[in-house]
Amino acid sequence: MAGFFSKVGNAVSEAANKTAKAAGDMTQKGKYKLEINKYQGEIKDTQHSLGKEIVESRLAGKTNEELAAVIDEAVAKVQHLNSEIERVNKLAQEVGETVESSVQEVSPEAPAKDAFVPDLGDDDEVVKESKSNIIEE
Repeated sequence: MAGFFSKVGNAVSEAANKTAKAAGDMTQKGKYKLEINKYQGEIKDTQHSLGKEIVESRLAGKTNEELAAVIDEAVAKVQHLNSEIERVNKLAQEVGETVESSVQEVSPEAPAKDAFVPDLGDDDEVVKESKSNIIEE
């Protein structure tokens, strides 16, 4: 009878150890996901700020050349954040975890002048007038 309880005790202990390890692994995976989500949020914030800066600058009549430094700074920040995401993914893989994330491709080259003026369509007179004002400036 003592052998039976010993086997049950060992099985319970082994199950508890596996459960604790799984909980620890899930915690680590959660930390990686959190860190990646933080970097992805910073990328989106940077892109949003850059877009806002570009639109405001274009409305103020600035040229692409005048925006080059702002664009280059944003591109460098996004590239750095992408490298941080890749670093965290490598750490996750070292402990056997797969954390879903996306690294966004960026190009240091500024888009063409027309790329800053979105196609707003021609359905509305206000839109037509806004487009002509933007283009004239």
